[in-house]
Parts: sequence; structure tokens; C-alpha cells
Amino acid sequence: MSSVKIGYKISSKLTLAALFYICAFILFYVLVSTNLDKIKESNAVIQDQSLQAAMYDSIRTEIIIWMSIAVALATFFYIIVVRSIRIRIQETLSFSEQISSGDLTAKKGKKSNDEIGLINESLDTLKIIKTSLLPKEI
Repeated sequence: MSSVKIGYKISSKLTLAALFYICAFILFYVLVSTNLDKIKESNAVIQDQSLQAAMYDSIRTEIIIWMSIAVALATFFYIIVVRSIRIRIQETLSFSEQISSGDLTAKKGKKSNDEIGLINESLDTLKIIKTSLLPKEI
């Protein structure tokens, strides 16, 4: 029995997507802490309540905009990664269903070195073995 080295490429894609979310929250923390320092400094300098309120609203709007951008980008990247994995799994499932139904002319999906690619290679090997076991037509 041969051992197969698994590259963990799918899990690394999901980890990368999760890192985008973590970066978004770190950005949120940095923005909030930086802007809270600005608010504290401005409270000491600016005594006019309307200017303080305007500055507070400006800072709050900046935080909301940057966090919205960060979360939108992280979500977009996460959707792209999950979608690409889901499509390849569906192609592999279709390939395996064709083989199990007896269609030995089925074509495997794209060649890749990740876990889904290894499954496709194994199914293709199974198809070749199954084809070689069939009696030859005369």
C-alpha cells in the first residue's frame, strides 16, 4: 500500500479566508483605539460641545466606513474560496457517480495537487482498473 502525502491546500485556503476576518477585526481595534485617543485629546482642547459632537460623528463615520470595507473584502474572499472548493467537489462527485453507474468514458476534473485532485486521481485509477478488468470485445 502506498502512502500519499496530503498537501492540506484546501484547509490553507480556508485558513487564509479566516485570516482576512481576523485582520478586519484587528483593523477595527486599531481604528477604535486610535480614534478614542483623538477623542480624549480633543475633549481636553475643545470645550465647544457642538465641535466635539461633530468630531465624534466624523470619527464614528470613518470607523464604520473602514470596517464595512474590511468586512466586505473578507466576506468576498471567503465566498470565492468556498465557491471554488464547492465547484470542484461537485465535479468530483459527478465523476464518481459516472464511474459507479458504469460510464467508463467519464473524464476527471482539472488536475491539481490538493486533496480534491488526489481524490480525482484515485477515481481515475479506479476507472482504469475497472476498464482493464472488463472482457475485451472481439
